[in-house]
Amino acid sequence: MYTADIRTTGGTIEVWSYNVETGGWQRLGSATISGYVPSNWYVIVVNYTVTTSAVNFYVWVYDVNGYLVASLTASSTSPNRFTPSYIGIEVDGLPALTALFDDFIISRTDPRIITISNLPGSGYVVEVYDNFNNLVSTATSIGSTVNLDIVSDIVVGTGYDGSFIIKYPNGFSCLGYNVATSDAILGGDSYSLSYSSVTTNVGSNYTSAVISTYISGSSSSKSYVLTLGIRNNDVKPYYMRLILGTSSSISSYLTLNITIAISPSVTADPIRIVNGGVVARSSGWIGVSGGSYAYIYVSGYYTSPGQMSTLNLYLEYCSLPNENCVCVFYPIQMVINS
Repeated sequence: MYTADIRTTGGTIEVWSYNVETGGWQRLGSATISGYVPSNWYVIVVNYTVTTSAVNFYVWVYDVNGYLVASLTASSTSPNRFTPSYIGIEVDGLPALTALFDDFIISRTDPRIITISNLPGSGYVVEVYDNFNNLVSTATSIGSTVNLDIVSDIVVGTGYDGSFIIKYPNGFSCLGYNVATSDAILGGDSYSLSYSSVTTNVGSNYTSAVISTYISGSSSSKSYVLTLGIRNNDVKPYYMRLILGTSSSISSYLTLNITIAISPSVTADPIRIVNGGVVARSSGWIGVSGGSYAYIYVSGYYTSPGQMSTLNLYLEYCSLPNENCVCVFYPIQMVINS
């Protein structure tokens, strides 16, 4: 056998063989664990490769915060070397030694990272949360792929019901995905983002618009879409809200919020649709200062794929945050597909 051990006397990580190089134990490599404390938890990551001349071992030790505290490389070159076939946990020194183990994972890919691919480009932020909604890792894409370092929690949370959030480069949420309660987020996993572009046709004089967009066709995945930018070209502030027209055609599978937002932290109360029923027909008011932008921000999902809804909206644009003033209405038709 081959073993990668933490030696509690001396605080070292060591690679050994048994009945391979010699007729007994043979140490193949050793490294000191920085700041070793016998009562602390550690993460051991072992990778091995088999070539025509050696079995090579690459070992890393991390503390519970994910900091690397030791690493080593070792090789078995004896003619008796073999390709490991069975992998498990061993404790030597019983009964005097007590060893506790938490998660144990065997993977054909690097269990220290989760890979998210097919992002629209650079600057997208990906966050992974455990089932207690604790942030486990976050990273920003450079190109269309991002790797999330989860070495501090390789089996995320207690092994079920974790989640992901992807954010646009401007900080607005783009997607929220909840892993099924029967599944786990594991180191070495890879995910691919599926998305579609928003199509916007602005009418003459920029006083109307038709928007077509896709959102998730499953309640486990919530889509967030910035559909339209609205600029206040005046020097004084104006106030806006959205109103959902009664002529809208809404799928009974649709749950949706539609609001006006200045930033991720500054949004109006939304128009609300739950299972096809209109809960709130108008959004709250929001002020937009002169020369500034606001956005129409949509979030929600269908509970079934292949659905379509047509929402006839009106953007009410007023000099005061109420209807007792000068207002204009801009029609916006929004077609939402799953």
